[in-house]
Amino acid sequence: SEDQYNAQLRALTPDQPDSDAWVLNSERLLDSIVGERDTLLAALLGIAALVLLIGCANAAHLVMVRGLDRLGKFAVMRALGASRQRIAGEFLAEVVLITTLALALSLLLSMAGISVFVGLIDSGLPRATSIGVTPAVLGFALINALLVILVCGAWPTWRMLRNDIHGDLRRRVGLAPGAATMERGLPVAAIALSLAALSTATLLALSAHRLASQDQVASVDRMLAVQLFPGSREGSEVADFLERARLSTAAIPGVEHAALMSGAPFTAVGSLRLDIRASSAPSTDAQTLQARAVSGPALQALGVGLLRGRPLGGTDRAGSAPVALLNERAARELFDGVDPIGRTVAVPPYGSGGASIDFEVVGVVEDRKLDRVDGDQARPEIWLPFTQYPVPFGSLLLTSSMPPKSLIRAAESAVWSVDANQGIYRTFAPSDDRDAQLAAPRFFARNAAAFALFALALSIVGVYAVLAVDLSRRRRELALRAALGASRSDALRFVAAKGLFIGIPGALIGVALAAGMAKGVSSVLFGVSMATPWVVGGASLPLLLLTALACWTLARRIAHVEPNLALREE
Repeated sequence: SEDQYNAQLRALTPDQPDSDAWVLNSERLLDSIVGERDTLLAALLGIAALVLLIGCANAAHLVMVRGLDRLGKFAVMRALGASRQRIAGEFLAEVVLITTLALALSLLLSMAGISVFVGLIDSGLPRATSIGVTPAVLGFALINALLVILVCGAWPTWRMLRNDIHGDLRRRVGLAPGAATMERGLPVAAIALSLAALSTATLLALSAHRLASQDQVASVDRMLAVQLFPGSREGSEVADFLERARLSTAAIPGVEHAALMSGAPFTAVGSLRLDIRASSAPSTDAQTLQARAVSGPALQALGVGLLRGRPLGGTDRAGSAPVALLNERAARELFDGVDPIGRTVAVPPYGSGGASIDFEVVGVVEDRKLDRVDGDQARPEIWLPFTQYPVPFGSLLLTSSMPPKSLIRAAESAVWSVDANQGIYRTFAPSDDRDAQLAAPRFFARNAAAFALFALALSIVGVYAVLAVDLSRRRRELALRAALGASRSDALRFVAAKGLFIGIPGALIGVALAAGMAKGVSSVLFGVSMATPWVVGGASLPLLLLTALACWTLARRIAHVEPNLALREE
């Protein structure tokens, strides 16, 4: 198991007194690649299953109505000598034919539109290139087709085999109470399922929007990053070379700010995490902070504001008093609400270990997310002068009013003007890495919305079909009402009552289903509460409006029926 393997790795690793020592650890490759996407994939599969259930409900209703309305015909066939099994086989063969054609059409549509639903270009979905109509998908579709056959054919066939010939011959076209209850129950279930799908899609879409538009994310839209690893240099030589490279890039025409930072925003390369202890604070427990060694106008380049104190400047050199900046969260967690300005923090040296160095806190900066866009708040951070805390790597951060990638050639040439043999690890726009983190939530929100709209359309079709079939059976009754003086508004109220009888129970059941699905995806939502009332209310509104539109359309048809013609129909 994974725990046993990690135990063996720890046994191979000698005890290290240095807290910064490297240790061996393992994790499942699937967990590392997929991460939290498994919850989103499960939610998307759940919404797709809801669409399938709604489609099955509609198909079951239509087939059931067709079968039950033909009970009189089947009774005549039985009276003429046809066996019940033969009639049932004929009916089931019709259902199998319809299902087979629907299966073939669905597979064709899947192969034609899979690139639209998967969003292979920007989704960041693991193993996206292997997604397609595979044999496993074909088997899954075949199993669902068999279930549809059972659902759509079992009820009418059972009614057919159970009914008495004389009763069917005497009965006019219509449904028995039990069949009518089931007929009305199917669209109620469809509305409930579509409401749950719409609510979940709304939560995912709102979460993706808030994730992308949150104020705490650092501003990198106009930034270019150049990652460098000056491996041939040591100690102060690294800081000196990187500073000269920064000044060289600052002279590029159009560059507004040129800063140096140990790691570029939204990438793990160059990331530093240190155990920091407040030297003079009520709490002496060490806190793990994200550390950033910086030089130049890093705050301005990243859009991070200074709240109090002073920024790091050119006078903070090697040999001068060590100074540091903390963000709001780090100051709060290290000093328990006490003003940190003028107090010191113990920072472990980078690399080989040794005694911690006391850095005086000279300023507090805003909380900004510089590594991950998710999470409720920014990580606690400490900012250190690069010359006082040199590390063997760094990233040049250039901001400009021009498109960032238009500066790539000039930025690389500026680095090589300092050292023609210096390798460049990567030159990129940090906004691309930020957008890559947002791609997966956007992908799932977009596809969940597509499936939810399908669910909405199918549920409204089901409601319309139920009402249309019911009203067609009661055509003579409605004509008689009109002949006795019923107005068009009476017809509208009559149809509206039937629509509400379907819509309101479906909405109430859908609210309960939506709450359950929201609880299932709550771990991947950002800035959205699963109990937000207007989310469910907003999802219910289009359902109720479309149900009302279906009722109004049918009421208009009824209102234009000529009573004398309808009464003569048999």
